[in-house]
Amino acid sequence: LSSTFHRISPGVLSLEARNNLSLSDSIELNKSRGLENALYLEVNKKISSTLSLLAGVRFSFFYNIGPGTQFLYDESFTNIGTIARRKAEFYHTFARAEPRLSTSYQFNEQSSLKGSYNRTVQYISQATNSLIGSPLDVWFLASPNVKPQTSDQLSIGYFRQLSSNRFDLSIEAFHRKVKNEIDFKDNASLLLNEELEGELRVGTATAYGLELSFSKNEGKLIGQVNFTWSKSILDIPLVNRGQKYPSSYDRPFNLSISPSYVVNDRKRINANWMFFNGLPFTSPTGRFSFGNLVVPSFSSRNGDRLPNYHRLDIGYEIEGKNKKNRRFTGAWAFAVVNVYNRKNANFISFRTIKGTNQSEAVKFTIFSIIPSVSYRFRF
Repeated sequence: LSSTFHRISPGVLSLEARNNLSLSDSIELNKSRGLENALYLEVNKKISSTLSLLAGVRFSFFYNIGPGTQFLYDESFTNIGTIARRKAEFYHTFARAEPRLSTSYQFNEQSSLKGSYNRTVQYISQATNSLIGSPLDVWFLASPNVKPQTSDQLSIGYFRQLSSNRFDLSIEAFHRKVKNEIDFKDNASLLLNEELEGELRVGTATAYGLELSFSKNEGKLIGQVNFTWSKSILDIPLVNRGQKYPSSYDRPFNLSISPSYVVNDRKRINANWMFFNGLPFTSPTGRFSFGNLVVPSFSSRNGDRLPNYHRLDIGYEIEGKNKKNRRFTGAWAFAVVNVYNRKNANFISFRTIKGTNQSEAVKFTIFSIIPSVSYRFRF
């Protein structure tokens, strides 16, 4: 049994008096509030010595709560009116059942096959504007205009222990279908727009992939290698001229290698190297003049990608001596993030080359190499 209160504040625009101007005001967008209650029931059944089953269901309830302004839209997403909601008014309710089922078959002590089905309902959703590679994320509560997202996921995996449990190997495949997926319409107006729900379009999302994992559990050198291949595709009829396109979080290739060398009982050297594809974004393919304005024209939604991302992190841990009657123990941790100072792109912007009519792409990096020292203690 759980209960969660949500509140989203879209933003405030402050105007200050400058250069002897008397203008001083602020514009605050409508806050949204909601209450989510849930009850979960499950049954764990061992059918035989090799087969087990876990079945459950989550009942969730969501309420929109005032104060606020509820906007009304017609089928063409045109605002046709508003309703003022009072403080603490419960004015809209969703109720959903979310079944879950998982099963495990044990071939022997070293290998097993596992499968699962999960339905989840999400009452808080995120839409991302991926224009020119500088994403703007906006959160929405479920409402009369935004239905909760419903996800159905199937997964199956094979798990095996090798060489007297010194090594673990797993292979998993998954498929997920999401209904009521949201995204912004083409050329949406986002900044400080109190009618953002009218900028949304609704469709479906599909994700599928394969995950491989291998780990070594014993010896001086231990560690894990993880590889994921996946796709995440959106199908929203009124976006991207009705064509399917990658979601803003589609990363087909993801690889991580995490070795650890145990020097002795107190000292350990850790490393983690990661590589994955850059995120999709929508880039300009040209521009045209409209009066005194230069207006860019854009490619298909999420038609380009940031450069591939990779970096190496290294750490060294020293545990304190465990002396008799000592009231606490501590440990030092020395680390370097992005050891070889890779300039990974966080987003890309486009600017006009001075003195020409041509544009160039500029890569922006938030951080490079970062050293750190920390101390933790337990008592």
